[in-house]
Amino acid sequence: MRKRRLRAPSPALVVAVLALFVALGGTGYAAFKLPKNSVGTAQIKNGAVTGSKISRGTLDSLQGASGPQGPAGPTGATGATGARGATGATGATGATGPQGPQGIAGTARAYALVFPNGTFTHSKNVLSVTYGGTGDYCVELDPSVSDTSAVALVSLDYQEDTTLISNGVAHVEWNGTCGTNGMRVFGWQVTQGASSLSIAPSDEEFAIAVP
Repeated sequence: MRKRRLRAPSPALVVAVLALFVALGGTGYAAFKLPKNSVGTAQIKNGAVTGSKISRGTLDSLQGASGPQGPAGPTGATGATGARGATGATGATGATGPQGPQGIAGTARAYALVFPNGTFTHSKNVLSVTYGGTGDYCVELDPSVSDTSAVALVSLDYQEDTTLISNGVAHVEWNGTCGTNGMRVFGWQVTQGASSLSIAPSDEEFAIAVP
C-alpha cells in the first residue's frame, strides 16, 4: 500500500492560529508575566484610576485638615419693601350682653342740684331753696328729714363754678341750719393776690345731700 504524505501547514495557517491564541489568552498571559513593581505612573492612563477603585481608608488619608473659616462677607443691600397686603375683613360685631341687675336704691334722705340763682333740680325731700344774697343759700327740707339730726354734704358742680376765674378757685360749705327745717350753704371765691389770698362771697352751683 502506498503511504500518504502529510503536508506541512502553510504560513497563512500558522499566522491565523497564533492570532487566535493571542486573542483568547494573550491578556491572561500578559498579566501573569508582568514583573513585580513594574507598573508606575507612566504605565497608567490618565483618568484610569477612579474613586471607586480606591479604598475608603486611602481616600480618608488623602484628605487634609479643614482650613480656618474665612471672614464674614459684607452685609447685602436691604431688599425693597414688599407690597402692602390687602386689608382683612371686618370682624363680626359681638352680641350685646344681658343688662345687669338694677342697683340698690340710694340711702341719702335728701339731695338736690342747686343753681347759682337758687333754682334746683334732681331733688329728693328738698322743698325749696331760698337765695339770701351773694353766696348765701337756705335749702329747706321735708319734715321727714330733721335738720337738727343730720348734716349736709356739699360739693361744687365743676362745670358751672368759678374755679380758675381771676386766678382763683370756688368753694362751698355747709354752715348749720336755717329757715324752718333747712340747711345753710355758703359759696366763696378764693383769689390769689399779690401777697395774700382774698376771700369773697360768690354765687356757685352745687350739689347737696343729707345722708
